[in-house]
Amino acid sequence: MGFAGFAQLSLIGARHIDTEILGRAGFTPLQQVAGSLSLALLTPYGELVKFLGHEL
Repeated sequence: MGFAGFAQLSLIGARHIDTEILGRAGFTPLQQVAGSLSLALLTPYGELVKFLGHEL
C-alpha cells in the first residue's frame, strides 16, 4: 500500500465524514488533521519498512 496510499485513504475518510456525516464542504479542519497525521506517521512507517526489509 505505501505511504501515499495511506495519506489518500486518510483524506478520503476525512472527506466522507465531512460531507456525509457533518454536512460540510470544501477543505475543512478535519481534512487538514488527516493530512498532518499521515505526514507525522511518515517516520515510524519508514522505520517499520526498513526493519521488515532487514528481516527478509
